[in-house]
Amino acid sequence: MLKIRIVCAVVMIFGIAGLAARENTAGKWENNFKPKDKQDFVTAVWLSGKTFSDLKDKKDIPQVFDLFREVNINCAMGFGGRSDVSIANNFPFYLDRMIRFGNRDVGDIFARSIRKYYEGKNPATDKIKWFTRRPCLSDPEYVSTQKKSMKELARDLKKYSPPFYSLEDEPSITFFCRMGDLCYSEYCLDGFRNWLKEEYGDVKKLNSEWDTNYTSFKDAMPLTVDEVREKIGRSGKVNYAPWADHREFMDNVYNGFITDMRKILEAEDPGASAGIGGGQAPAHCTGYDYWKLMKASTSIEAYDIGNSIELTRSFNTDQHSLCVMSTLQGASRPATRYGAECCTATTVHLSGGLKVL
Repeated sequence: MLKIRIVCAVVMIFGIAGLAARENTAGKWENNFKPKDKQDFVTAVWLSGKTFSDLKDKKDIPQVFDLFREVNINCAMGFGGRSDVSIANNFPFYLDRMIRFGNRDVGDIFARSIRKYYEGKNPATDKIKWFTRRPCLSDPEYVSTQKKSMKELARDLKKYSPPFYSLEDEPSITFFCRMGDLCYSEYCLDGFRNWLKEEYGDVKKLNSEWDTNYTSFKDAMPLTVDEVREKIGRSGKVNYAPWADHREFMDNVYNGFITDMRKILEAEDPGASAGIGGGQAPAHCTGYDYWKLMKASTSIEAYDIGNSIELTRSFNTDQHSLCVMSTLQGASRPATRYGAECCTATTVHLSGGLKVL
């Protein structure tokens, strides 16, 4: 009996309404994943980077996929934007972490920056230095590089007809749902000031809303929530507008970036379904305005936290296909020949309704 060590795996089931027209075009691809109608499902397994590297004998890898087939798992995650192991074993896959724009890489920088900001002596200037997101999603050079990378990946992998392109896993503007008033880069500030001009039209209206005396939109500087609270403490007047406007703009930046990457995929792979994996709870500093996110994505795998599942259902006005992951069991539990014991799935979202399994 083969025992497999599957590290932190979770089964996800994709409702594939809207994806029915997609067929495999790779000549060697086995005919076990051809959705026929919106009542079909793609049962996918999330795999960590160690799933196969932990196997002592790499000759056992084909048996892993045989086990998946035996329990009707018909799709595996392609880690890091590729899935050579799935391709080698003639097994359908979806893409995850195609580009790294908002997970632990950003989180490490963010944590250090927050500490440096609060250790500083001049918040008004320190915020520009320490609350600049790295990478900045408004930086034209960074965005151009990611678009090029996305186009190359789509051209390379579209022949395998992935049911879902996940741009990034568990992304946010900050780090998961942690609070932080990013981004104060020169690119985001320029974009924010242009956005203010479009929103208010006249700098006098901005001054009236913000309790400021700017002579030009070019002078406008958003406040952090701490600065707003300090201002309230001094004057007794509550006005969160200089902070709240910045948060709304950054929601636009975050979801605009996702939209741009999705459109690149769709241009190269018509019919592609793209969005993010590991969707977080709605929060004011993270980009998770689910109304905007549902406009940016044509598919999303969201965690069942912060009422996010109900938000995706309610805001899915364009009838996109969604994957909802709401349960995962502990890591490093051995799986038997009957399948991965550590894999579970409880909910599926189809266009038009939520089905509970």
